[in-house]
This record gives sequence, structure tokens and C-alpha cells, in this order.
Amino acid sequence: MPASVSRHLHELIPTGMTGPLRRLVCQARALEYLSALLTHLGCAENGEENSPSRRRARKVFDMLSQVPGKLPSLDEIAAEFNVSARTLNAEFKAAYGQPIHTLMTDLRLNEAHAAIKASTIPLKTLAQQLGYTHTHHFLTAFRRKFGYPPSALRKK
Repeated sequence: MPASVSRHLHELIPTGMTGPLRRLVCQARALEYLSALLTHLGCAENGEENSPSRRRARKVFDMLSQVPGKLPSLDEIAAEFNVSARTLNAEFKAAYGQPIHTLMTDLRLNEAHAAIKASTIPLKTLAQQLGYTHTHHFLTAFRRKFGYPPSALRKK
């Protein structure tokens, strides 16, 4: 363990303090130690961005952002990245706050919202471009996310 990390352990118990103040200082120094340890191990916030799981999550996001139409299944994505589907989804959720398909569906529905506002593209065509096999599934997902059907957006 480098001295920059272990130094916090050596300074953990303050001398000359008693009562609640001593306890508070001990807790603060323990947190400093844990923070230094996490940074050293590459798990702190600035280190997380470069961890293998974060890089993999970023690659998955970049790849799926470029996929037109229907998204591949979680098992297909996991096989491409040579990890289990459960691990990949957990890494992605840790990096982006949502499971893979939830986030990608959200992003696609936001794109659909913008496309409906800006163009006259038929909803059936838009649904197919987003990978929905049935227009009804798209309409349901859109209504669930935004609280109104796409046709109401067109009328505005």
C-alpha cells in the first residue's frame, strides 16, 4: 500500500481530543482513508471512467446508438462483448442509471418525439425505423412515456 493511502490510517486516532469531537474526527479520517484507497484501486469517480466495465458500457452505448431498426437482444450484445448478459446489463446500469434496453428505448422515443414535431413522416414508417414490429407497440410505448399519443403531438 502506498504511503499516500496508509498515511490516513496512521493519523486515524487523534491525540488530545475526547468525546464526540474525537469520534467525529476519527470518522472523517476513516472516510479519507477509504477515499484514498478507492482512488488507488481505480474505483473512485475519476477512476471509474477508465475502468473496464465503464469502457465496455460506453462501447455498448455507442454501438447501440448506431444500430438502425430493432435492437439486438441482450444475449446477442453480451455475446459480442464476451460477458454474461447479467454482468453487461449491471455494468451499463451502473454507468448510465438504467438497463440497456430501457435507456435505448427512452432515447429512441425522444428521437421519435422530435421527428414527429419536425416532419410529416407517417407513424407506421417511424415505428418501423425504430424497430417496432407493430405500430400499435410504438403508439403504446410513446403514450406510456409522454402521456399522450403521437397523433396529439401532430395536431399541436
